[in-house]
Amino acid sequence: EKQWYTGIHFPMYYERNYDYSRQTLTDEALSLSQEVNLPKNSWAGMEHVRRMTRHNGVVFDEIYRRAVWAGSERFRTVRGGGLYVWGDQVVYAETVRGHDRRWELWSDLRFSSQFDGGVFLRGSTVWRDNDSKFAEVFIPRVRLSYQFNKELSLRWITELRGRQTFDSNGARTSRTQTLSPDVLMSYYVRPGTVVYLGYGSLLNGAETRDLKPQQSSIFTKVSYLWQM
Repeated sequence: EKQWYTGIHFPMYYERNYDYSRQTLTDEALSLSQEVNLPKNSWAGMEHVRRMTRHNGVVFDEIYRRAVWAGSERFRTVRGGGLYVWGDQVVYAETVRGHDRRWELWSDLRFSSQFDGGVFLRGSTVWRDNDSKFAEVFIPRVRLSYQFNKELSLRWITELRGRQTFDSNGARTSRTQTLSPDVLMSYYVRPGTVVYLGYGSLLNGAETRDLKPQQSSIFTKVSYLWQM
């Protein structure tokens, strides 16, 4: 009879940071996790964390955070998973207590033996303790890779990072968009010797349609294994 799981783990960690110059405890965290390994390369888990931190002379105690996650590599062509985190948080920019939620979704796609890619999405929202929104972030990232032959390959990664901040009345105070496309070509000469040629750029703006180039660069790198 087959079991519905292949393994169950209960990791626990305790972390404590102490500033001996000031004789002050700066951070403390206790984490309890449970993770289940499922058949066909799948998994799911959860975590409970209690933290204490000191910022700008203010002690934030009893910060409780929770997380759940799941993923699967059951299929060769599509692999993916997700993470959701929520709980108490410190709004460090204002040195006040708050709460937040954060989520992540990822997927690896294998279109063929030569062509594969991936999609990653992350979003987070932070509120002050009075439930007024402080900040909101959304980050999508796309990766595509193509192997022309045994020696030559090409990789393209583009990430868009959007961030908004709000005052205590809920009015938006700032909005920024950052786009960073990167291309990397690599040529495998022989074991230990690889030649890289890459291009990277950074675009900024308040809206996606207003993005303007801020900087760009072209670089090359040679990796060589010298055997004595």
